[in-house]
Amino acid sequence: MRSGEIRGGEVLARWIRTDGTVIPPMNLIPLAESSGRIEALTWLILGTALEEMYPRLREDKLFKLSVNVTPRHLVSDGFVETLRRVVAAAKVSVRQIMLEVTERSELSDLDGAAAVVKELRELGFRVAMDDVGVGHSGLSQIKRLGVNTIKIDKFLVDGITEDDSAATIVQMLVHLAHDLAMTVIAEGIETFEQLER
Repeated sequence: MRSGEIRGGEVLARWIRTDGTVIPPMNLIPLAESSGRIEALTWLILGTALEEMYPRLREDKLFKLSVNVTPRHLVSDGFVETLRRVVAAAKVSVRQIMLEVTERSELSDLDGAAAVVKELRELGFRVAMDDVGVGHSGLSQIKRLGVNTIKIDKFLVDGITEDDSAATIVQMLVHLAHDLAMTVIAEGIETFEQLER
């Protein structure tokens, strides 16, 4: 926010059909999750993004690339090893990869997820809690999980200049993250007024 420079990007899935119509993520992602294909989709888009972003990642060692991971995928057998293999094959630093644990679905195995997050952080990966403020987890769960970044959902950011309650929630989340020595990302800032706020 200080420099105005792009310091990273997020890998997002978009389904564009042959006729040019786009299946929105709100339809695509739940379908991929319910059909059991979200894990394969995640590895495919991460591998593609690493390949396409390789020049930027090699040129700028501070550039971060984020990818969403469902709670179920995070605690699945072999997740950490597969992630290490995919990133190593791309010849980029693990410190440039941020995993965003989505709050769309509940973390049924918080202890198992916290152990995986701890292992990932020890390996050098960054881990964020995505959709903070509108998802399933409580504030204590964010700390117990051990993430080093919270991403404040765009829904709250959109209302920050018109709705005092949204502004209060965002301010509280920012203070909480700073008190817990976490990084904060506000998703979807689109106006100067939102940026100032």
